[in-house]
Amino acid sequence: MRSRSHGSPCRLHPGTMAVQRRESRVVSSPTTATRSASAKRLPSPPWKAPSRVNHPVIWTVGYAGKAFDEVVELLSADGVTRLVDVRALPLSRRRDFSKTVLSERLAASGIEYVHIRSAGNPFRHLADDLPRCLALYRAHLVHSPDVLAEVAHVASEKHSALFCVESEAKECHRSVIADMLAAKFGFGVRHL
Repeated sequence: MRSRSHGSPCRLHPGTMAVQRRESRVVSSPTTATRSASAKRLPSPPWKAPSRVNHPVIWTVGYAGKAFDEVVELLSADGVTRLVDVRALPLSRRRDFSKTVLSERLAASGIEYVHIRSAGNPFRHLADDLPRCLALYRAHLVHSPDVLAEVAHVASEKHSALFCVESEAKECHRSVIADMLAAKFGFGVRHL
């Protein structure tokens, strides 16, 4: 079998996904207090997914090609009050979009930041074959319903937007999450 770096087939094994750590953090204030003091943990899984959503729309936004202020304007214009970061690794070469700076600047703009690591795409290394990458991610969510339930739980509490890198939602795993939230929980979807 060839190594993954040389384009080997990537098979989804249900047991391998359960090893990933499921963690969410809500950063609720822009204070300069220690990181642990400014972040609060959400209840531990299993998540109780909402049977009916309070805010029936989920927005999605990617930051590629946008300045931080532009992203905030898009979110504010639609009344989004919570940004749900669905990147596995919330880091960026663009400092404003790395987790710590992003959460502090969003809080200063009145937008809450939540990172859901478990919603990250474990197949992002296959981005050159986008249909395959997104199909594998969709299968991953089917085999890991607690991930989708966690996102639904967090997104149902406030006007929320799923956040990732790609500017076009159809080229990003956040569109898969949004489509599945619509199908399973009745969310409407709006890509910014």
